[in-house]
Amino acid sequence: MKQNSNKFLISFISAILVGLSTWVLVQVVELRTTQGMIMQELMNIDKQMGRIYAHMDRLMSKWVDQY
Repeated sequence: MKQNSNKFLISFISAILVGLSTWVLVQVVELRTTQGMIMQELMNIDKQMGRIYAHMDRLMSKWVDQY
């Protein structure tokens, strides 16, 4: 009876650990995906700000040349 109980307990704990490790893996992959999307958005914002500054510099150089 004791041997049968131990086998059940070991299989139950193993199933819990497999489920937990699977959940952790999914969460890590999801976190990495979210991080990648955020980094891409930040790069796009940086590009847009660079374009704005370049446009402002071009306008300022035209304005300075006129006066």
